[in-house]
Amino acid sequence: MGSYSYRQPPRCSHCWQRGHTKNHCPDIAQAAKDGQDWAIRYINAQKQSTKNRKCSYCKEQGHNKRGCHKLKEDKAFYDKIVKEFITTSLEEMNKSNLGAGSLISYKPTSTLVNCETATVAYITEIVTKNRKPTWQWLAKRFRGKGQEEEAFDRFVGYSDLHSHSDIVFKIQSVTGTGLGYWGDSDTCWVEYENFKREAERGSESRIKLLG
Repeated sequence: MGSYSYRQPPRCSHCWQRGHTKNHCPDIAQAAKDGQDWAIRYINAQKQSTKNRKCSYCKEQGHNKRGCHKLKEDKAFYDKIVKEFITTSLEEMNKSNLGAGSLISYKPTSTLVNCETATVAYITEIVTKNRKPTWQWLAKRFRGKGQEEEAFDRFVGYSDLHSHSDIVFKIQSVTGTGLGYWGDSDTCWVEYENFKREAERGSESRIKLLG
């Protein structure tokens, strides 16, 4: 039988009812409306505490991270930029006929391996999940748009993002070997930015699209 975690609703330390805390207790709020001094003092102290509160994200006073509008705006903008990067990259790959099933010519990275003969491989998988834009793409996207770049960098610098840069695709050797750093693997991962950079080298390229 599986185990289930159940989080009980909070219990108020004033009225001992569940569903709220003392800071949101309706009994205290009603007592303040009725003019009871102790309740008025408590609510005023609570308001002052909120006013002096400093957000750990935007560094402004009057709220915390949970209620920070700038954090919510920056998160939405970050998600928009990531989606834009993925969409434009996939469109670019599609125009170049680079996709699942495409044939790739590949030479190992290590200079200690004989790279005279390239290995023919094909793309088996393209990964876009948990991938973020490369710095090269961001530099072009944010050129002349300092405020947008600041918002993006602010969120990335603050958040603990478990994501890696660039779209990657997995290639499978036709011969069963010849891939990877040492050329002794049957599969390997290729970053799209690295593929484009290699393509610009022309005849000296280690990675080429065959068709």
